[in-house]
Amino acid sequence: MLMNKETLDKAQSVAIKFTNYRLRSEQELKIRLLKNFDEAIVKKTISKMYEFGFLDDTRFANIFTESRVISRPRSSTLIKKELLQKGISKETADSAVEEVNDSEMCLILANKKARSLSHLEWSDFQKKMQGYLARKGFNYSTANSAIKKIWPQIRSDLNTN
Repeated sequence: MLMNKETLDKAQSVAIKFTNYRLRSEQELKIRLLKNFDEAIVKKTISKMYEFGFLDDTRFANIFTESRVISRPRSSTLIKKELLQKGISKETADSAVEEVNDSEMCLILANKKARSLSHLEWSDFQKKMQGYLARKGFNYSTANSAIKKIWPQIRSDLNTN
């Protein structure tokens, strides 16, 4: 029993260090702990982490989504896919991304990318921008709408410079 207590303490120490670096999902923590500890210890440790408030998948999903929106904009669909890959439940992921405005995110990304494509003619600009926005998870109509809004601005900026 003493060895078990020591092992549990060590697992909790590893878990705390792992979640202090950045917030983690339960699945991320479980995968990390299973590298060095058996299933029973991992379950107890995860339970303790919930008790201590170090683990909260809802908080993780909301912070992850907010971070993506601010630093690496992409569609709500792509953010949700990333959350699901991190072991977040479908309901929690849906809730976390419901405030993400795809049209707004798409327009922000299109604005940033437009500078590097401004030298192109309309058809090439549209094709490259559509591909870029699709890779960021936006559907055709959302991307096309953003592209049509950006194009006149790019043309007017080129003419004034």
